[in-house]
Amino acid sequence: MNILQHKPDWIRTSEVGSFAESTIKQRKPEIIRRILNDNEFSPGVQKNLDQFMNEITGEGAPKPLQEISMDVAFWNEKLQNLQAKSWFDLPWYFAEAFFYRKVLEAVGYYQSTEPGFMRDPFHKQKANQLEVDLQSLSGSLWLFDPADDERTFERLIMAALWGNRADLSHMDIDLSSPALDLTGGTHLEILLNDLPEILDYFSEKRHLVAYLTDNVGRELYSDLALVEYLLSNEFVENITMLVKPAPLFVSDAMRKDVDLALQLMRKSGNPVLNQFVDRVYALISSGRLVILEEPSLCNYKMFEDMPFDFYRNLETFDLTIVKGDANFRRVVGDRHWDFSSAIEPIVEYFPTDVLLLRTLKSEIVVGLSENQIETLNRKYENWLVKGFCGVVQLIKKNQEIKNE
Repeated sequence: MNILQHKPDWIRTSEVGSFAESTIKQRKPEIIRRILNDNEFSPGVQKNLDQFMNEITGEGAPKPLQEISMDVAFWNEKLQNLQAKSWFDLPWYFAEAFFYRKVLEAVGYYQSTEPGFMRDPFHKQKANQLEVDLQSLSGSLWLFDPADDERTFERLIMAALWGNRADLSHMDIDLSSPALDLTGGTHLEILLNDLPEILDYFSEKRHLVAYLTDNVGRELYSDLALVEYLLSNEFVENITMLVKPAPLFVSDAMRKDVDLALQLMRKSGNPVLNQFVDRVYALISSGRLVILEEPSLCNYKMFEDMPFDFYRNLETFDLTIVKGDANFRRVVGDRHWDFSSAIEPIVEYFPTDVLLLRTLKSEIVVGLSENQIETLNRKYENWLVKGFCGVVQLIKKNQEIKNE
């Protein structure tokens, strides 16, 4: 149980002028428009999405799920308990997660009799992002080349961090300089950097690592580069990459997206990329790299309130590497934390050590000094949400290596 007795209120979509409000008012309707543009839906599905557009932009209460599916009661019970008068009267993370669940209902994702059954409505966007980003990485082959002196632990951690800038649901982030992004150019700022401690940590040979993925595209490529490096250089014994079994948020990585990324690298014909893919498949064949779909990642719950089996699974690991903004929100709780709050008491509940690699795309951060906060507010506008600030935070909970 978390040791904090008094926690701040949830961030809510009803907060006028907030980023949470703008995600519902502006970003979510645009996401529906892009889904309609990218897919050839039947008239019935188009009608469903049009009606959902009217619902989310209107003043009425959010409508419960109507389809027959095993998770409907789970979502509808929560919605009923919230008693929201509109989409602008919900806890922010629930609003975002429920939005995507409603999209899946509209396209018939869980209905075996519908053309949209198990068809990712964001597939076109994700596949295009994977192709474009692979081309943009042609000048950054050090990510995948063990013979390149630039391929160091420190640089791969930075690449995995700043790869998180790429996000198909956050289109106002400037992603025009991938090579500079992945090396942490001067246009980017790390607010919290535990890298020296992380180097020491991995020298202790932690054995089992869970890796919570986030976005496709350059982030997924940099994730794969870091994972392969850690395994091939014996920093860890085993890594389990946790991916989502269904679409949640636009660009979240699923198993099929990992497969597609590796296939595109193979088809590139580049020997460095081909050899990299060979090493990844060899790690998978040996059992040292596991790519696992985790159903709990597709619900609305904060990680503190996850199902018991989720924790039982995580308890088998020594370290959890948590990627991205949305996962960060779920680890600390999507609340109005004071930005100077210490993170250790907040994540006391977590069953493993935690490494957070996250660029800021929401109005939440913890662990900063008062001077940092004052300086950031003075220097930048919207530094919390524009993706040019990042954190590398290590929280050590287990002082002894497991299974030794």
